[in-house]
Amino acid sequence: MRRLAFILMMYPFIGFAQPTQAPEESAMLSCLLAKSSGEDTRYKNISVRNVRIRGDNSSNGMSYSFPYGEKMLGYFEKFGKGDVLFNEKNYSVQQSLPLTLLDTLAAAPLGKFDFSMVGWAEVDIGERQYLCINFPFGSAGLGNGERDLTYAFILDITEGQTPVLYSWAGDLRALTAK
Repeated sequence: MRRLAFILMMYPFIGFAQPTQAPEESAMLSCLLAKSSGEDTRYKNISVRNVRIRGDNSSNGMSYSFPYGEKMLGYFEKFGKGDVLFNEKNYSVQQSLPLTLLDTLAAAPLGKFDFSMVGWAEVDIGERQYLCINFPFGSAGLGNGERDLTYAFILDITEGQTPVLYSWAGDLRALTAK
């Protein structure tokens, strides 16, 4: 009983990660356009250097990782499924949450992508920070025949937030026309 009383007494002082809220539209737009989409939005390219490649195309899968500050970023693929790597944690590409932008629904997200074809960036809006993974060449090289589709993933990396991977896929011309 004393333990329960102690736990209840300490509960207000214990820090918990806050559940994340969906990113602002300007964060995903900046990621898709590969530039700042508003004056309160900062888009910063991440230089991909010193890539560490591990594994093979067998049952072990392949991982591609590179340093960014004191964290490691990258991509892992196994059995045709991909994960974004951030700070030693995996975030499933297939289970990313699709966003609606400017009242335009996202198309079906990718199950995996080619690490060498993506751009990496950080998008900051006020106190919020996002890891941006975009396809600066549209869907070229993805082999899906949908040449007008553009893909992007965004991961909320704000301190104290629970990271969640979001995605948007669709015809970027439909967004920029609005």
